[in-house]
Amino acid sequence: MQKHSFLNFLVHSTSIAIAGTFAITLFLIPNSAFATHAPCVSMPGGTVLPDTDCIIFSSTADAELRSGTPALNFGTATDMQASDNRNGMVRFDLSAIPQGATITSAELKLRVTAVGSATPEKYYSLHRVLVNWTETTVTWDTPGSTFGTHFVLFPSAIHPSAITNANQFVTFNVVGDVTSFFNGTFSNFGWRIRLAEVIPTGGANTADFATRENGSAGQRPSLTVNLTPPPATKLAITSINSGTNPTAGQAFSVVVQAQDTFGAPRFVLTDTTVQLSLASGSGT
Repeated sequence: MQKHSFLNFLVHSTSIAIAGTFAITLFLIPNSAFATHAPCVSMPGGTVLPDTDCIIFSSTADAELRSGTPALNFGTATDMQASDNRNGMVRFDLSAIPQGATITSAELKLRVTAVGSATPEKYYSLHRVLVNWTETTVTWDTPGSTFGTHFVLFPSAIHPSAITNANQFVTFNVVGDVTSFFNGTFSNFGWRIRLAEVIPTGGANTADFATRENGSAGQRPSLTVNLTPPPATKLAITSINSGTNPTAGQAFSVVVQAQDTFGAPRFVLTDTTVQLSLASGSGT
């Protein structure tokens, strides 16, 4: 009995003398449980492994919208402001989430780079965007700023505490939207960042957030998604004797891979026995 360290399953091996055509049947049989998880993978640029259960996404587009200059684009600015007359926009490419995964949490993180008057308590909200947009062309008027047409009226998330100071990170729970983006219920056009409430009213009701153009990578918008990868449901033969026909009377190798329902490689989170049985042909 030997242990295959990469796929984390146990393999029973035997020698077979070839005297015909053989079919090999593999059975995935759970045994004692064990698991080791990889650290969070950063995207884009990272590699999602079979046991990845945490992905940190960097924004792929963000911009500031200004009602005072509704036709101007500010997609390359290093900050985006949310205030009475300005909104931010942010979006992430979630295509790295493996098919069949279960999303358990999703947290959007923004860096506050500046605030207006510290006296009012300012609350900010995220609203799911309903229409497509691009970073270098989006403006207050394009595609538009109408509730219910261009973004959802009710916020997907509101930061739970007032933002009164700069140089801090603020987070928003967006697991509902991310799950809906992933399963196709909603199109992923990202979020609009708006001033939700000011207590008391008055003062400089502004907060600036770092964009992906910010000079410090650690201050750029990020989205951390925790997930449960799809389980391994089958073992598939990926190679027989390295592609060379076996020779009668000589041992040959069979490479098997744990895969999920969609055929993607997966770590097996339990010890697993592979039983090799003769399905056709003859031999000893």
